[in-house]
Amino acid sequence: MSDQESAATGPRWTSEAAEKWLSRVDGLERSGAPIRELLLERADLQPGERVLDVGCGSGPSTAAAARAVHPGGRVTAIDIAAPMIAAARQRVRDRDIEWIVGDAESYPLPEERYDAIISQMGLMFFTNNAKAFANLARASRAGGRLVGVVWATRDKISMFNFLFNSVRQTLDRLNIAYQEPPLDFGPFSTLHLSNSSSGRAVGPTYGLRRSSDA
Repeated sequence: MSDQESAATGPRWTSEAAEKWLSRVDGLERSGAPIRELLLERADLQPGERVLDVGCGSGPSTAAAARAVHPGGRVTAIDIAAPMIAAARQRVRDRDIEWIVGDAESYPLPEERYDAIISQMGLMFFTNNAKAFANLARASRAGGRLVGVVWATRDKISMFNFLFNSVRQTLDRLNIAYQEPPLDFGPFSTLHLSNSSSGRAVGPTYGLRRSSDA
């Protein structure tokens, strides 16, 4: 498949940030395997389906989706960070996958193309949820589904809660003034859909409904 590229850039995933992430990619992909398994279980991809992977990173969810829709299916993967796409292309090495460097929030995706749209920890980085999901809805076929995994709020994630409380205690001890961010600050529960101890798979019950089907 031909590769498509855009000049999209974003403050959260600069080339420098992507390179730092990729320096630990093997361990990160291993640690994300249980989440990925849940994502694919909920997505219930079938042979012959067309799938869009949003925020594909280094490509493990894309590769899993490609295996699930074989034979006859096609997978497109999009990520805002060019180094991520370059790494994914090299690591996955599947010539039938279409790789796009672009922002899924605004990238001109083909209309009514995908049976399923998946995302492993990518949806929470949108800067404008309404605009982003409208764009994805246009790209979804009638009856298409969206399945994603996002962080819960900070207080429900033991790792981040521990780190945050440690920093807060240190600042208090040093009498350093600070303003506590809201629980859903940054990538935490941006979609306001998470309520588990770590994250939540947004399953088919949250499937996309195109305006023509309403």
